[in-house]
Amino acid sequence: MKLFMALPLLLFMFSNSAFCTNKNVIIATNGVLDLSGYSFESSGVVQLDGQWEVYWQSLLFPGDFTNKNLTPTGYVNVPAPWNGQKAGDTVLPDYGYGTFRLKIILPPGKHILGIRVQSIPTIYRLWVNNLLVATNGIFGTNEAMSKPYWSPHNAYFNSESTNLTILIQIANFIHNRSGIEYSAFLGTASQIAAERERVAGMDLFLFGILLIMGFYHLGIFALRRSDLSPVFFALFCLIIAMRTLFTGEKLFFEYFPTVDWEFAAKLEYLSMPFAVAAFMAFLNNLYQKVSNKILDYIFYGLAAAYSLIVIFSPEKFYSVHLTIYHIIMLVNSLYILVVLAISIIQKREGSIIISLGFLMVLLTTINDILYVNGIVKTGYMVSFGVFFFILSQSFILSMRFSRAFRKVEVISMELERSNLLLEQRVGERTAELAEEKNRLKLRNEKMENDLEMARKIQLALIPLQTPGPDIACYYKPMEKVGGDFYDFVHFADDHIVGIFISDVSGHGVPAAFITSMMKSLMLQIAPEIDNPAEFLQYLNTSLNARTDGNFITAFYGIFNRETREFVFSNAGHNPPILILSDSEDFLRIERNGIPLAVLDNDELRTISKGYFNQKIILPLGSKLLLYTDGLVETVNEVDKTLDPATPDFETKVIRKAIKELRGLDCGEFVEQMSVRLKEFHGNEDYEDDVCMICVDVN
Repeated sequence: MKLFMALPLLLFMFSNSAFCTNKNVIIATNGVLDLSGYSFESSGVVQLDGQWEVYWQSLLFPGDFTNKNLTPTGYVNVPAPWNGQKAGDTVLPDYGYGTFRLKIILPPGKHILGIRVQSIPTIYRLWVNNLLVATNGIFGTNEAMSKPYWSPHNAYFNSESTNLTILIQIANFIHNRSGIEYSAFLGTASQIAAERERVAGMDLFLFGILLIMGFYHLGIFALRRSDLSPVFFALFCLIIAMRTLFTGEKLFFEYFPTVDWEFAAKLEYLSMPFAVAAFMAFLNNLYQKVSNKILDYIFYGLAAAYSLIVIFSPEKFYSVHLTIYHIIMLVNSLYILVVLAISIIQKREGSIIISLGFLMVLLTTINDILYVNGIVKTGYMVSFGVFFFILSQSFILSMRFSRAFRKVEVISMELERSNLLLEQRVGERTAELAEEKNRLKLRNEKMENDLEMARKIQLALIPLQTPGPDIACYYKPMEKVGGDFYDFVHFADDHIVGIFISDVSGHGVPAAFITSMMKSLMLQIAPEIDNPAEFLQYLNTSLNARTDGNFITAFYGIFNRETREFVFSNAGHNPPILILSDSEDFLRIERNGIPLAVLDNDELRTISKGYFNQKIILPLGSKLLLYTDGLVETVNEVDKTLDPATPDFETKVIRKAIKELRGLDCGEFVEQMSVRLKEFHGNEDYEDDVCMICVDVN
């Protein structure tokens, strides 16, 4: 009994820490957060808490602060809803919109950072410096123009300056709580990604446990239909499992991004009265002679009444009245405690253990109510309470099974026969394990064969040869299938050639599928379009919302060998390097755009980030080097072990290599560059795909 009580308590304390990790808190003052002496590597992520600038009823963009002398309405405290906060002389109402801004002073150096924004009711757009990194819903300055959504976001970006500006446009016209009510976090990209994976993993773990136990108890009812309590307990588990997808990381929106927000919000709110009704029905069937039927029907009626309010009224109405139902839930919980206390007095079987389990459900429910109302900063925990309650149920089941087994042991006196039976079962289980091992081996072999087939298919998409001796390529995927891709477009005029290179975020089979989509699109339309920007717009339209969250950096240029004219457009890809014949230095052709499949073309035009053409005349005798980030971001394996911040290939080697190799023809150039890369890294097992295209301008 003591072991049963101790283990779940330790699990709960660990689970609680998943939401209450000790993030570093440095408070922002007057809209400025000073991190100049802060180390992300040693201290971890930092909460962006404190005073943020607010420009109430103003829709401002990063460029507005460069061109205008703007004065904020005042400052608001974050994390906290803006409801009732005083910004300057203005008391912020429940509904409206505004621009929130925080200036951050970073430590010197080059950083690859990430920002984690938890749910902000109910629409926002997030900029880091001048880069739009996250959007949530469709922004509007009134309810009619807006479309809400509700999902946490992680965004990643490079920062080379000590000055960083976070700007968030927020609008809310329907939810009872507005603004940045939960802390945002800033850290290295790996720290932010790990934080998201940890929280999402815990949510999925709880969801899986609750789902399995729900179906498990449905199976128990199927075997013994005279007892309805397993059915209601199964419903309770399944409802809380569903609720887990709507809280915390809100994974429901990740798996079903097209679901209407109002419909999803109703499901989340309905989970509370439905769970209360299912739990009441479970206890009433378990202790039928203890509960009061009149009070039972009253609480059932209140749960039904609030459910009808949620179903037939807009979110603006039922969210405001949630606090009233929270009070009803607490009163209902006190009644359940009385019922359980009477059961303990009457020494009903398992009443003490069930009472301990329910007490944990009650405590975590109270925590959720306080968390939703901004009183505590712990996170949603009712799923952990239900998990504890499931353990109590499992313990009671094990007690019943143990008692039955002891009775069988007393009746059975044939110890030798029992031992033989046990040996037989062990042998059968061993045989089953061996069979399962063979099945897994065959399955792994099939997976390896499938990956090999995918590799062959992708290699078939890569050109076997270049359009001429003046163009050379190098391609090395990090796995059997990779995300880098390149291709050439042939036009009627042999002197003109299109050069395309891209990098899909992520690796493996999903990235390879996306490259196959691009190959298909190129075969269909590329020879018909002699405008690089127009071609990238076509790719963006075709790929947007079809890559399951992956984005693609791409570069497409059309080179005229006779005139040396090079017309190109860039979608967030690494800038090409122009190697001059009369200089030991080289030039980077900057002006990147936004990667493909991030925003649609209308959204890009709205923020003046659409794809456009650039034109240069390449000097005679020069070289043009196109590449993916796997080339420049490769690090030395030995140095990386000693120092995670060791410089990459771009920082330590590439300038010297270009200086020494610029006199070679393009084929020898890429070959020798790959040799330098291998020597620098220590082997050819790179951490990312590597692709190079070199053009000799003859």
